[in-house]
Amino acid sequence: MKVIWKYNIDITDYQVINTRADADFLTVQMQGFYPCIWVAVDTEKENKEYVIEVFGTGNPIPDHDRDYIGTIQESAFVWHVFVRDNEQ
Repeated sequence: MKVIWKYNIDITDYQVINTRADADFLTVQMQGFYPCIWVAVDTEKENKEYVIEVFGTGNPIPDHDRDYIGTIQESAFVWHVFVRDNEQ
């Protein structure tokens, strides 16, 4: 069965979240004072770790294959959020 789960994230360069394999990362937005990612998952799939990376505008982005989730604004700061497999 597919459902949508929410994960609070930190504004940090690198973090790992554990969700389900073949997860569909939908969006990232501020909810109140907290940055959150919404992910569509199949609850029957096995668990899988994904790396969430957050880059500020103008900061370097290391070479990895990654998918863009979205951009969030926090006061004067703008953060761009990406996801990649933890195996990279």
